[in-house]
Amino acid sequence: MIYKKFLNDDFYWVTYLTKSYESLLKGLIISIEKYSNRKCIIYTVNYDSELRFNLNEQFIFRRIDIQSGDMNKKGRDNTVLSSKPIILSDSIEYINNGKFVYIDTDIYLTNVCDNISGFFEELDNYPLINKHIHDVFYVMDNGEWISPLHILGESTETEINIFPRRKSNVIVYDTNSQWFFKEQMKIYEKYKYTKPNIFAFHDEDSANILLNKYNFKKSLPLVDIEESNNIDMEKFYNYSYHMTQISQHVTLPKTTNDVYLFHGFKDDEFYKQIQSNYGDTVLEIQDFIINYENKTITFTKNNSLTNKKIDNNVSFNLYDIQRNLIFSLKNQKIYNYMVFFISEIHLNGEIIIEIEETLSKRIIYKNLLKL
Repeated sequence: MIYKKFLNDDFYWVTYLTKSYESLLKGLIISIEKYSNRKCIIYTVNYDSELRFNLNEQFIFRRIDIQSGDMNKKGRDNTVLSSKPIILSDSIEYINNGKFVYIDTDIYLTNVCDNISGFFEELDNYPLINKHIHDVFYVMDNGEWISPLHILGESTETEINIFPRRKSNVIVYDTNSQWFFKEQMKIYEKYKYTKPNIFAFHDEDSANILLNKYNFKKSLPLVDIEESNNIDMEKFYNYSYHMTQISQHVTLPKTTNDVYLFHGFKDDEFYKQIQSNYGDTVLEIQDFIINYENKTITFTKNNSLTNKKIDNNVSFNLYDIQRNLIFSLKNQKIYNYMVFFISEIHLNGEIIIEIEETLSKRIIYKNLLKL
C-alpha cells in the first residue's frame, strides 16, 4: 500500500556537518524519515553533499562557508565547532519568520520528537537550550581538573550561577533569538586563544556564558538520553557520563514520552542497535495508512507488525493542532485486525494521530493528518 506523509511547517529541524561527519548523518536522516512530520535544513560546511540528490522534499540542503581554524586532537576544526551560532543565525534569515529546532548530527530522533514544538510557547527573546545532567564540566590540564566555562567567566567577569550546564545539542529558537547568536560569536572572536582551554566545549561555552551574564534561567528540560540504545528511565539516575553528581536543578523526563532523542555516539553500529532495540518497540509513520472520508476515519495497517514488541491493547487518540483531545478509540487489539475505524466524526484542519499502549500510556505511533 502507498502512504502519504504530511509535513507541517510550524518549525524546521536544523543541523550542520563537515564532510568528515557526513557518515554520522545516516541515523538522523533515518529517524526523521520514520518519525517526524517536519522538514530538516541540513547545512554543509565548506562543501556540497551528493546527499541532496538522494533525499526527498523533507530535507533542504544549504551550503555555508566558514573560514577554517585550528584542528584539535580529534581532527576536528575548533573554529567550525565554535561557529554554530553563525549557522543558526543564517537559518533565521533563510526562512522568514520561521521557527527552528537545532539538533546535532550524532542524534537519532524518537517517535515523539515533533512534540518539542510545544516549547515554542515558552520562547521569549533568547533560545531554549537542552540541559545537561551535571552542573559543571571539567577537562584535564597539567594533571588538574579545570572548568573551561569558569575560565571564560573569569575573562569576561561573569559569575557562573546558572545550573545545570546547558548542553547545546538541542536548541529551540526563532527570530527573536538572533541577537543571542550574534553575541556568542562576538565573545568567541574576542576571547579565543587568550587562555589555555578557553572554549574547550566550543559554542556550548559561549552559550552558557551568555545565560549567566544575563541570568537567563529558562531552558528545555532534559530531552535526550545518552549512553543507551533504548530508553531506560533508570539511566537518568545512574549516569556515568561525567565525574560529578546529578544536578539538583536538572528537570528529568517523567516518562518515556518525554524523551525526544538519542545522542552522542559516533559509529554506525550504535545506530543499528537503536533501530533494533528501540525501533522494534514503536511504530513508524508508514506503518499505518490513514484516510478520512464520509465522516469516517480509517487506520489500515501497512504490514502485519509481527516484528514489533508492543502491547496488543492500544488506544487511537485524535488531537487538534492545539493538542486538545477530539476522540479516543480505546482498548483495540492491534495485532488482531488490519483495519480500525471511527465513524460519524467530523474532522477538519490538521489532526494529530497518536497510538498509545492502553496500560503503560506509552506512545508507540505519532502522525499528522491534513484535511
